[in-house]
Amino acid sequence: MNCKNKFLILLIFIFLGFTACNLFQFRSLQAFQESEILLQTATDSLPDQPIYEQFTCVYPDQSYQTARVIKVIDGDSIVVKLNGSLFEVRYIGINTPEYDSNERSAAILATQANEDLLFGKEVFLFKDVSNTDKYGRLLRYVFTDKEFVNLEMVRKGFALPRAYPPDTSCQTLFNQNEE
Repeated sequence: MNCKNKFLILLIFIFLGFTACNLFQFRSLQAFQESEILLQTATDSLPDQPIYEQFTCVYPDQSYQTARVIKVIDGDSIVVKLNGSLFEVRYIGINTPEYDSNERSAAILATQANEDLLFGKEVFLFKDVSNTDKYGRLLRYVFTDKEFVNLEMVRKGFALPRAYPPDTSCQTLFNQNEE
């Protein structure tokens, strides 16, 4: 085999190699574009509704208050800025360990989990029956734009469901999600 033939065969192999690479890249691009279309279609079909509208126990048509979390007190209490004033909010339907108990380490973990969920965020506050407790704290179901905070604290094992009648609209939900 002479030099010209070897060179020609080498060129053919190089050409086939480039063609195969381009075909593979085209098929990969095509698969990527198809998956993007499917993903877009899937997200387009999701309801574009606030998280709190997914929970009928808070009466989605009920009015709510929007506030900014200023301080996390513990696993089930926060301070919010609402209409220019500061208010302490106690979560309805759950209870977390207290600092001044033999469960201090669990109280610290619950407080940290609460901070991770919402410190500095805007929250949506829903009242049940009572407006305040005997300490003057607002009693509320608390939502961020992505989570039902009372429920997440129970799901993650940082809080236990605890009914405080008459504010029990979401109690069944909390009981069903206890870790």
